[in-house]
Amino acid sequence: MKHESIALGLLVLGVMMGGIDTTIVVLAMPTMMAGLNTDLSAVVWAILIYILVVTILATQVGRLGDIRGRTKMFNLGMLTFATSSALASVAKLALSMPV
Repeated sequence: MKHESIALGLLVLGVMMGGIDTTIVVLAMPTMMAGLNTDLSAVVWAILIYILVVTILATQVGRLGDIRGRTKMFNLGMLTFATSSALASVAKLALSMPV
């Protein structure tokens, strides 16, 4: 029973991180518009492309999960998400530092 609770907790955490990630992208729209010096329609296209890529990757990674194992793919996905988030934070910090 303890392993099932841990697995459920990690799954809930993963789903919550996905929701937070999507919310962050929507909240970043004004900053994206200012940073890219563009209008709302271009930023909406960028978000639509982001959603399309996530959707396509989800189906393909789901198939890989069937072949290689769902646990391995979930762990790889969480590691990839955490690494890319950390790299994005470092890039943001590097861009905001005075030269």
